[in-house]
Amino acid sequence: MGYFSEGLPPRVRTALEVLEHCRVQLAGDCCSISQQKELTPAQAAMQRQAHQVLTLYLAGEMDYGDQPPKSPNPPDEDTGTAAPVCV
Repeated sequence: MGYFSEGLPPRVRTALEVLEHCRVQLAGDCCSISQQKELTPAQAAMQRQAHQVLTLYLAGEMDYGDQPPKSPNPPDEDTGTAAPVCV
């Protein structure tokens, strides 16, 4: 399954690999006798989840990046540059 782009997030690559596995299960590989097979309930659930991951990724709703976004750290209270006002 290594022919998918390495630039894709790991979750998207995994979803593509799950769909490829389900396709092979349903259609059989190139050497098997062509018999229509069905997915198990667990495989069907994985196929639905893979479709959902790809739908959200392709719609731009999720980027599934490796690093979660970081919020900027608030400045420390002790390191301020303000000087007291003298009257």
